[in-house]
Amino acid sequence: MARTRNRLPQKTEMSGKIKYIILLGILFVAACMRLIKLGVIPEGVTNDEAGAIFNAYSIAKTGQSLDGRQYPLSFTLDSSSSPVFIYLAAPFTAIFGPSGFSLRLPFALISVATIGLLYFLTKQLFDNTAIALFSSFVLAVSPWHIHMNRGAYDGPITFFFLATLIVLAYGFSARKGNILYSLPLLAISFYSYHATKIFWIVFIPFLFLMQRRKLLQNSRQSILFIIGFAAIVCSFWFVLVRQGVTRQQVIAFPDLPKLTRQVNWERSVNNAPQILRVLYSNKATIYIKGIIGKYLEAFSPQFLFVSGEGGIYGTWNHGVLYLLDLPLLIFGFVYLFRTKKILARNLIIGSVLIVPLCSSITVDVSWSLRGIFLLPLFAIVIGCGAYQFIKWTKHLKPIVARLTVILLILLYVWSIGGYIYLYFFRYSIYGAEYWFASSKDISIVIGSIRQQYQRVWVAGAGDMYIFQYGLYNHSSLQQVQKAWNGRWPKQIDNVFFLEQCIKTGNKPFNPVRDLPQNTLYVTRESCHPEAIPDITIRDRGEPLRILWKVYKHID
Repeated sequence: MARTRNRLPQKTEMSGKIKYIILLGILFVAACMRLIKLGVIPEGVTNDEAGAIFNAYSIAKTGQSLDGRQYPLSFTLDSSSSPVFIYLAAPFTAIFGPSGFSLRLPFALISVATIGLLYFLTKQLFDNTAIALFSSFVLAVSPWHIHMNRGAYDGPITFFFLATLIVLAYGFSARKGNILYSLPLLAISFYSYHATKIFWIVFIPFLFLMQRRKLLQNSRQSILFIIGFAAIVCSFWFVLVRQGVTRQQVIAFPDLPKLTRQVNWERSVNNAPQILRVLYSNKATIYIKGIIGKYLEAFSPQFLFVSGEGGIYGTWNHGVLYLLDLPLLIFGFVYLFRTKKILARNLIIGSVLIVPLCSSITVDVSWSLRGIFLLPLFAIVIGCGAYQFIKWTKHLKPIVARLTVILLILLYVWSIGGYIYLYFFRYSIYGAEYWFASSKDISIVIGSIRQQYQRVWVAGAGDMYIFQYGLYNHSSLQQVQKAWNGRWPKQIDNVFFLEQCIKTGNKPFNPVRDLPQNTLYVTRESCHPEAIPDITIRDRGEPLRILWKVYKHID
C-alpha cells in the first residue's frame, strides 16, 4: 500500500507535465506558421497597414497621431480605426523601425498567445484537458487564424475577446468569482475593433439573462458591473463626437430610394391582389430579408469550407476552415447539446448566434474580419467534436478504432500541408496585388533613380500612397507627416504627389512636350492610355496587366 501511495502523486505530476509539453508543442507549431517569412508574406503592405505603421511610429516617438492629436482613442486616415492595435504596434515600430514586419510582429505574437488563452478558457468551461488541447490545436493550424494574423487587420481582437470571456466565465462559475474583474479587459476588447462594440452590447444582456440566478445572489456586484459597462459604452459616444470616428457610415441603414425602386418593381411585375402586394412587397420585408441573408452567409458551407473570402481577407481557393472540420463540427454540436456544462453551452451557443450580427448590419460585408470571433468558438466546438469522435471509436473493434483515428490524423495533416502549400507558394504570387505589391515595386524604382532627376511627379496614386513611398524609401516621420497634412501637390524631397494625371487637352500625352526637363513622371495605369511608357510595373499574378507607368524626360 505504501508503494502505491508513493506512485500516485508521481503519475499525476507526470500527466501534468505531458499536458503542458503538448500545449507548448502546439504553441511552437502556431508560432512557426505565423512568424516564418512574416515580413515577406504577404508581399507588400496595404495602404491601411502603411498608414498604421506611421501612426504607431508617431505615437511611439511623439505621443501624437499623424494629425497631431495627443494619445487619441480613434485614429483617422482615409477612415477611422480603433486604437488598440496602434498602441500595440507602437513599441515594435520604435524598436525595429517603421516596416511591415514591425507592424505585423505584435499581431503574430498575440495570436500565438490567443491559442494559450483558448486552452485555459476551454479547460475552465469543460474541465476536460483533451478538449482543451484539441481546441488549441485547431486554432493553431486554422487557415482563418493564420491568414488574419499575418497581416495587421485587427487579429488581436480575439485575444481580448477570449480574455474577457475567461474572467466572465470564472466570475459566474467560481464560488467566489467576481465579474467586476472583467471590466478592464472588456473595455480593451470594446475598443479593439468596431464590431466588438456591437457584439458586447448584445452579448452582455444575453449573458445576464442566462445567468440571472447567479446575478440575483449578488445584486451589488451585478449593479456595479452594469454601471461599469454602461460607462464603457457611453465613453464611446464621447470619442464618436470628439475624435472624428467615421465608421458609422458602414452601418447598413435602410436605403429608402433603393428600397422604393425594388418595391415598385416587385409590385409592377405582379398579378396578385393589391392587398397581397402591399403585405409581401414592402420596404420592411426587403430590408429584413437582406439582413437575414447576410447573417446566414456567416454559416455558409461555401464560405466556411470551400472558398472562404478573397482579397486581403482570404485566399479565395480555400475555406476559412478545413473541409475535415465539418464532420467534427457536427460531432461537436452534438456533444455541446448533451453536456451538463450549462454555462459552457450557453456561452458558446449564444456567442455563435450573436457574432454574425456584426457583419449582417454593415454595407461592406466581411465575414472573415467582422466574424472572426466565430473562429475560437468553432475551434472549441471542433475540439469537442474530436473528443466525441474518439469516444465513439471506442465502440468499434480496437484495430478498426486505431485505424480510424490514424486516418483522421493523416487526413488532417494532409489538409494542413495543402493550406501551407497554397498560402506560402501560390497566394504569395496571385494574391500579391491585394497587398499592394506593385506600390512597393514602384516606390523602390522611384527611390533608386529619383536623384537623377530634378523633380519626380507621381500622379493619381491617391493620398494614402504617401505612406507607401515613405515606408520603402525610409522617409523621416516629419516628412511623411508634413506631406500627409499638406495640400496638393504634396511633397517629400524632390518627389511631388499630384492629385490627378497631367491634363493635355485633346492632344495625346507626349513626355517631351508635356513634361519639364529632367522630370520623372509616374502614373497609374489609367493615365494616358495612348502613350508608351519607359518603365512598367506589372501585376505579379497577372504579368500582362500593367499597374504603373513611368515616363522620362531628361533633355
